[in-house]
Amino acid sequence: SWGLTTMQFLGDIFVTLLNYTLAGSSFVFGWLVDGSLFGRPFALADGSSYFLGPPFFFNVLPTVIFFSTLTTVGYYIRVLPWMVRKIGYVLGLILGTSASESLSAAGNIFVGQTEAPLMVRPFMADMTESELHAIMTGGMATIAGSVFGLYISFGIDPAAILAASVMSAPAALAISKITFPETEESPTATGKKG
Repeated sequence: SWGLTTMQFLGDIFVTLLNYTLAGSSFVFGWLVDGSLFGRPFALADGSSYFLGPPFFFNVLPTVIFFSTLTTVGYYIRVLPWMVRKIGYVLGLILGTSASESLSAAGNIFVGQTEAPLMVRPFMADMTESELHAIMTGGMATIAGSVFGLYISFGIDPAAILAASVMSAPAALAISKITFPETEESPTATGKKG
């Protein structure tokens, strides 16, 4: 029950942030965002009608830009890297994966597929093929924070999206290790002193 409450609380925070995004977009773009440009309904042949929604560019893309900016600010004030390191450490202990691949998988929960591997870029030259495979699998399994906001704007339950993204990180590591097992010794293996 506490897990569901936590996910719903975090989902409500994301919905509040999304509402800020819509308010800012309405301020900048005005009638292009709320759909009032297309105020008259279109009549269909069967007698029903529908309203044309606001254009994608003015309604959805500001959400992507806002959440990307929010992620950047989180990195700048060093809150997001701290969270990612802690989650990566726990993943490494629970799953027995190396620190670098666990850190990347934890980063994929919050940032996108292109940003998460940048956290482990200094280790990439020494990574094993299995670790590189785990990083790519983790990127495909989770969603970026900006896309998270996009899904919420489509009306999907934020708690469900967040729970799916959090569960996908360890699942991606497990599936990656099943399909491409570790056969080499990693420099960042859990338990190594360095």
